[in-house]
Amino acid sequence: MASPSQEDQSLVARIAAGDREAADAFDARFRNRLVRFAQSWRIPVQDQNDLVQDVLLAAFQKFREHGFREESSLGTWLVGILNHKIADYWERHHRESARLALPENSSDIAMPSALDRVPDPTPHPDIALQMRQSLEALPKEHRVVLLLSVTEGWTTDEIAAILKMRPGTVGRVLWEAKQMLRAKLVILKKLGPSGD
Repeated sequence: MASPSQEDQSLVARIAAGDREAADAFDARFRNRLVRFAQSWRIPVQDQNDLVQDVLLAAFQKFREHGFREESSLGTWLVGILNHKIADYWERHHRESARLALPENSSDIAMPSALDRVPDPTPHPDIALQMRQSLEALPKEHRVVLLLSVTEGWTTDEIAAILKMRPGTVGRVLWEAKQMLRAKLVILKKLGPSGD
């Protein structure tokens, strides 16, 4: 297993010191290789960059914590991190697929989406529709965390485990999602049922 070159060691040291140019050079050097590796494991195109970004952020954090042990080349080390993230990705994907799978002999049963299970805040259909649109307008991460909490009744720890996030991060995202939704609901109340 090749050890990192002096150039790699210098790059790591510069990133650890907060050098943004070094971080950009690191990104430019390794991003395409990591994307190709993700593609080889059939990660959907829309998720490839997210996984690679997670790897690069994890690497930068390790550099700042002086956690890179220099037992292998940087490329090999990064692919190792990505390999773990890909395994987690597919495990999560299979769990979610299993949860959404219909029981046998139920092909004619319509499965409501999480948005459909959100109770209407008011009997007026215009407001109900606007509420649903407000939920859909939330950033994906915020919407997922909010719906798991509100409609599924999951705890912060359960959401953190399934989404591979820290409980503190889940709590922050949940709080932000509720704030965004409240702001939208205040606007809806001012508009009234007729929308004027």
